Amino acid sequence: MNNVVNFNSKSVKEARLEAACEWVTFLDKGLSHSQYAELRTWLEEDPLNKSELFEVASLWDKLDELNRLSELFPNTTKQNTSYKKYLYAAASLVIVSFVSFYITFFMSNEVVKSTQLVNLNTSFQTGIGQSQTFSLADGSELTLNTNSIANINFTKSRRVIDLQQGEIHINVAHDKSRPLDVIVDNNRFQAVGTAFSVQRKKNEIELIVTDGKVKLEKINTAAEPTLSAKSQIVSKGEATDVALKGEAPVLVKKINNEDLIAKLSWRKGKLIFRGEPIEQVMAEIERYTSMSIRLEEDDKLKSVRVAGVFKTGDVAGLLSALNENFGINYKSLDDGAILLSLPRS
Repeated sequence: MNNVVNFNSKSVKEARLEAACEWVTFLDKGLSHSQYAELRTWLEEDPLNKSELFEVASLWDKLDELNRLSELFPNTTKQNTSYKKYLYAAASLVIVSFVSFYITFFMSNEVVKSTQLVNLNTSFQTGIGQSQTFSLADGSELTLNTNSIANINFTKSRRVIDLQQGEIHINVAHDKSRPLDVIVDNNRFQAVGTAFSVQRKKNEIELIVTDGKVKLEKINTAAEPTLSAKSQIVSKGEATDVALKGEAPVLVKKINNEDLIAKLSWRKGKLIFRGEPIEQVMAEIERYTSMSIRLEEDDKLKSVRVAGVFKTGDVAGLLSALNENFGINYKSLDDGAILLSLPRS
């Protein structure tokens, strides 16, 4: 890849994250004998490497691949087995101990149906550069990215998240009787028990499904809102961009592991770039800062592509890396914006 800016000043944590991402990719394709030996060596170098690998694997639901290499994780496997046995025993005791309590109290007390177990009506919001995870009343886990607003309305019969702005990732608690809907204007993304992210952009919505399936439908904006007869199913490992307005056709595409890990790296406070044009990188960076970044009109500058791991909000680190690797100059303008430029020939 030509014209790529690499962040040579990566921290140990960033290098560990990159390595873990690469190993998850190799695991998905199958390890050769030499790669197996290299992985063993890397895991033995630092105990934190194992933790990072498990965290990245769980992000893309690849823990099964790690389980098949149980000889590399003997302690983890034993602990998990013991832990499961403990859970089964504890669960049995809980069932025996509370079954009578459930019959005498919950079955006779209708008040429970209107508690937080089924009802939730609130709003969550993050500021610029912030991300936060919330545990919802139904057991779902909602993560908001930078500068996002999501209104939550859960009742006995429905679960609705209205994304007003920004980006969310949702791990949906399974409840077949109450599918969960993410609404963005007149677009509905419905799931029962799955995981996916939705980003509201200027003119379109990006959907990435990391587990299960999501049904995409248009809501007709009439006096009595109804669903369009057309619907689209997007499955695990697929993504699509949906027009915010209108009935533009939906093109569903496969997304590989590397791209998926990069797309969701914001959940760990990182942004991973894999050779995107510098204009695209700067547009993404601006989402995490109140600072405006502009590029001088220069074809050579716009041809620069960026690869590496960037910490969200660390604009100074990014500018320093661009300057060190490609001699890209930057200066503050009177309105507070940053202007990037190349030296004049």
